[in-house]
Amino acid sequence: MQNDYWVIYLIIILFLGGEIIMKCPKCGKEVHDGELFCGNCGYNLAQNNKPSVQTKTQVKKPNNTNKIIIAIVAIVLVVSAVTGGALFVANKKPSYVFGTTKKEDLKILRDSAKDGDYSLYFSYDKYKTFWEPYNKKLESSKKYDKLSTKEIDSEIADLNLSDYDYKSVNSNIRKYTNSIEYFENIISVKPDEKNQKYKRNYYFTDGSLNYAYIYDPDNSDDWYKLYYDDDVLYCYKTPDKTYKYSDITPTKWGCFAYEEAIDLHNDYIYDSYDDDDDEDYDDDYDEYEDEDYILPTSDSEYLTRSDVEDLSQTENRLAINEIYARHGYTYQTEDLKEYFEDKSWYHSNPDINQSTWNDSMLNNYERENINLLTTVAKEKGYR
Repeated sequence: MQNDYWVIYLIIILFLGGEIIMKCPKCGKEVHDGELFCGNCGYNLAQNNKPSVQTKTQVKKPNNTNKIIIAIVAIVLVVSAVTGGALFVANKKPSYVFGTTKKEDLKILRDSAKDGDYSLYFSYDKYKTFWEPYNKKLESSKKYDKLSTKEIDSEIADLNLSDYDYKSVNSNIRKYTNSIEYFENIISVKPDEKNQKYKRNYYFTDGSLNYAYIYDPDNSDDWYKLYYDDDVLYCYKTPDKTYKYSDITPTKWGCFAYEEAIDLHNDYIYDSYDDDDDEDYDDDYDEYEDEDYILPTSDSEYLTRSDVEDLSQTENRLAINEIYARHGYTYQTEDLKEYFEDKSWYHSNPDINQSTWNDSMLNNYERENINLLTTVAKEKGYR
């Protein structure tokens, strides 16, 4: 910008009829434009990148026409210089703020995870609410950037699950408990739960989530390590990079892991404290959940005709739909919607509905059991 004003100044001087007199920076004698050496002292004028001499002008008094021309030229040049700078600033694309548009936000979340078309599962509102505070995180950056992951990493390295009591919640979820360990509770979730690519392990201390490990069981180089403090994600690690709090941008797993872990803790740890002494578990299935299903094992074993042929028409319909409901299918039919929303295990996912459903979300047990239930329903005249 300074160079622009220097050019403007020279042009104005010339229009005023002035003469630019240059002087040697060493001896002060007059030199002419284009001369390489001072004729008086021999100073090398070419070694200066900028004119080092002061310019003096002898200005002729301009007439009215010259005044108008000078004013117009000066205004045009100044406006051009200022406008050019403003356009440069305006053309710099501002960084996108998460929460501005749903479409862009969903794209950011899906692009952040290397799991292709696997569902986000939780509603957009949950992601938006979780990540909104990170748009104004400067106030908290110093506090959370100082938090170290060394203690958690050390505890994970020394962890021995044989020291824990374990109980299978269902075929996909297992919880580990040891009240005297650093991690008092651990919940392990298989990929089939919520139809995801990754296995998830959640670690709790004093009733709060403080670490989550998300990983592909078939690829040791595909994982995420998430560190939480007071419900805040303060560190996010991938095989390629570690992100401190001030560097973290919205991702699928930062929110997904937190929401799933809290739901699991509330369902299977917090709510079970009063029941543990009275419940009998086996290694494969938690019996206390059975009464909440028509067919509790329809997602984990092949059913037989004897398992389903005594079901009423209503029970048959619900048994088929609870297989879809396990995947978060969102129902529009009012009676099914009301029925499943009353179940503690059901979590509606707005992204999974009639228009987006794909049977590839089902496992082999579920496909075969739906076929069996449908066949029996037709034989009995239910459909």
